[in-house]
Amino acid sequence: MSKELLNIDYIAAEEAKDLVNQIPKEKLNDCENAATKILGVLTEDGIYAAFIYVFAKVKEDLRPKFVGSMKNVLNKIHGDNFISSDYLEHILSTVSAQILKDLNKTLLARLALERFLIYTRYYAKAKQQ
Repeated sequence: MSKELLNIDYIAAEEAKDLVNQIPKEKLNDCENAATKILGVLTEDGIYAAFIYVFAKVKEDLRPKFVGSMKNVLNKIHGDNFISSDYLEHILSTVSAQILKDLNKTLLARLALERFLIYTRYYAKAKQQ
C-alpha cells in the first residue's frame, strides 16, 4: 500500500455505485434491504460477523456482488489482493489474521465498510424512484 492518504468516502461511494449499477431495477429493493441488514450486523457484531451474514442470509443472486464489493473496499484500503478469494473460510481467515489483530486496521475497515453499506442503501433507494 502506498503512503498516500486514503479517501474512505470516495472508495466507499465508488464501490457502492459500482455495486448498485450491477443490480437490475426490480432487485434494487432487495439490494437496499440487504445493505441495511448487513450494516446492522456490522455495527452490532463486527466485520467477521458481517461476512458470515452475507454468506448465510443474503439472497443468492446478490451474495456474490456484496462479497465482491466488500472485498474490493478492503483491498483498496489494505492493498490489492489483500483478500483474493471468494470463499468464506479464506475471507474469514484473512479478516481474522490481518485485520482483527490490529485495532487501527479494524477501525479503518469497519469505517470503510459502514460507509460503503450506507451509500449502497441510499443509492439503491434513489435508483428505485
